[in-house]
Amino acid sequence: MKTKLKLLSTSVAAAVAASAFSVPAFAQSGVMEEIVVTASKREESLSDVAYSVQAISQDNLANLGVDNIQDLIRSVPGLSAQSTFSEIQGGISLRGVRTITAHESTVGFYFDEVPVTFLGTGNAPSTDVFDIERLEVLKGPQGTLYGSSSMAGAVKVVTKDPDASAGFGGQVELSAHATRGGDESYSGDVALNLPIVEDVLAARVVYGKRDVGGYTDDGSDGAPLGENINPKEYETKRAKLKFTPTERLTLEAMYWQNEGEDIMGHTVESDDPSDLLVFNQGGVLTTYLIEIEAISFSAAYDFDSFSVEYNYSDAENDLPLDFRQGTILALGDSVSKSESHELRFLSTNDSPVQWIGGVFFREASWRSTFDIQFGGLGLPLQTTALDSDSTAFFGEVSWEFGNWTLTGGGRYFDDDRVGQIIEDAPEALLFGFEDLSQRAPGPVAVTQNLEKNFSVFSPKVNLKYEMENGNIVYLNVAEGFRSGFLNIGATAQGVAAVGLDPNDFAAIEPDEVRKFELGSKGLLGESLNYEVSLYKTFWYDFVQQLSNGGDNPIGFTANLGDAEIIGIEFALVWDTGVEGLTITTRGNFMDSEVDLDPGFKTAAAAPAFLALEYGPLGNNKISAISHENLNIEFNYVQPIGDLEMNYNLTAIYRGEQSGNYAIRERVNRAGQTVSNRSEDNTLINVSAKLSSEDGWYASLYVRNLLDEIYVNSTFDGGRLNGVNPPRQIGVTVGMEF
Repeated sequence: MKTKLKLLSTSVAAAVAASAFSVPAFAQSGVMEEIVVTASKREESLSDVAYSVQAISQDNLANLGVDNIQDLIRSVPGLSAQSTFSEIQGGISLRGVRTITAHESTVGFYFDEVPVTFLGTGNAPSTDVFDIERLEVLKGPQGTLYGSSSMAGAVKVVTKDPDASAGFGGQVELSAHATRGGDESYSGDVALNLPIVEDVLAARVVYGKRDVGGYTDDGSDGAPLGENINPKEYETKRAKLKFTPTERLTLEAMYWQNEGEDIMGHTVESDDPSDLLVFNQGGVLTTYLIEIEAISFSAAYDFDSFSVEYNYSDAENDLPLDFRQGTILALGDSVSKSESHELRFLSTNDSPVQWIGGVFFREASWRSTFDIQFGGLGLPLQTTALDSDSTAFFGEVSWEFGNWTLTGGGRYFDDDRVGQIIEDAPEALLFGFEDLSQRAPGPVAVTQNLEKNFSVFSPKVNLKYEMENGNIVYLNVAEGFRSGFLNIGATAQGVAAVGLDPNDFAAIEPDEVRKFELGSKGLLGESLNYEVSLYKTFWYDFVQQLSNGGDNPIGFTANLGDAEIIGIEFALVWDTGVEGLTITTRGNFMDSEVDLDPGFKTAAAAPAFLALEYGPLGNNKISAISHENLNIEFNYVQPIGDLEMNYNLTAIYRGEQSGNYAIRERVNRAGQTVSNRSEDNTLINVSAKLSSEDGWYASLYVRNLLDEIYVNSTFDGGRLNGVNPPRQIGVTVGMEF
């Protein structure tokens, strides 16, 4: 297989884009600041981590225009989004290893120590990023320490801890903005630090609410839905308790709830997002909802030379559906639950040999219930059930000798999965019940039952060399994996439609990633901090979805074959010598190539399928990812007496990307010839923030200064999803106390 690195020199020269600090930043004095991260499950300086990690503070997220995790997609090179219908139910991919929403994510997501990647869904949470310590993006396979569904990397939201040594305090922030051609948006956040017992016990509580105005109009005949029909709401509640009865023992507990509501999603059938042709004919308003609720508990005890840590979490992801059109009613509910326990041991002494190891248990379930009514007559109430019981053993050992450090480790993962289809008998019902709980159950039958065990071992080897000036060079070879999948439900119809045997696709084997990365990071001279890495990824038995390309595509999930990805990523932070002015730039450029399994090439419908996916209308690349990103940020800090003014300009360039089912064109319902390829684009944000020594601040910002409309993700050739908002002008005021 041939691969090549495509460097779009003309696009690079023409497009500038903003980046968060992923390498140590400069203070105003020009002295490099140390950034501490927990990517390796222990605190260490970012400059010492021998693989690519991007760490972003809350202040820098604000400069980038990031209010929630989905906004992060536009700001971190290498991240891409897949949003089938709604922004609040989208998945994320990293460095070309893409997620599909019908399977678990390829990117692990952690809220402190709570894993919030769920069984049966690749959706990422839409939580906001107020009152966080930092956000860490770990790039490349993290199979050893983070396990299944971190084969492309992991995203960690590290929240602020309660502080028992400080007094009562916190932060309050209010924001409002106007969107060109749309409704106004408002948000409010508050965080409180509540000391209970001095130096021993404290709590921190956070509440946030966002009402985001719609900006898309109904452009169908008669426009029955009107204007600005895609508003959104987000609500976050969080409480954290920290108890340190002795210097050696630390106990923490957290409750977290995140809710999102999206009216109509970002679904359009036009190349102009302001002209919505309603996907569901006849005029229908569909509400997409998401609710994540989690509790966690952790305990850590420090011995003289090592520590023991225990982490427990119980999380639930609820995606209800309410669809109404004429006499048609569709009700559904998709619920994923996950309960996990992790016990780990790690060294804490000054020995040249450091180690970490432990065991992880998880019980997870997914229940998707769907009911359709036609004029009061009910079809079978069907529930798709998936259960998983998994165990993993993991460990890493590092040996420092001279200027060299050698690390080796691995993770053994074992997963028992059971999938079932459970149906109630059809029955006549009165129309108008509000939820599935009001439907009288009929006789229950298990119509499909699958059981499968999946086991994987993922190794890791890392070699780091520290130069005399403190810069490092590293070689990282790591593997990641995603557990297997049971194709139950409508799979047989999709498989048979392309001339394949459904029995061959009942159990989808785990897909695995092996990545080779050569990189370096450090300081050049006294003013330029750098990070650069070259990587090549082999993705074996990669799991994707195929489609017959129709208006309502028949799709199925399968091990499609193998893929290769080659790329280069870099970051530069330059202290310009002009007092207060820092320029940061970061880029990721990669190319990919797919090698389909020979079985697909001999399928009865192969000519049509392969033309749609990877043939003349495709380009043999992994679909639904952006292969080129370039970001740049100009930040200027100016003292004004006792005040400080911070000016920021960020620009974010993203190359074109195809839709969920590869690049193709077709004629949509409106008779338009449309493509599911989103064009390359540049998003520019500017802001000015005035802050005082006693804690208050105010900022004025403009997001999408050039008012450029582009699409984050596309689906089925004509429906454009993840459309970015038009120009927004807003103000934020806040107070830290």
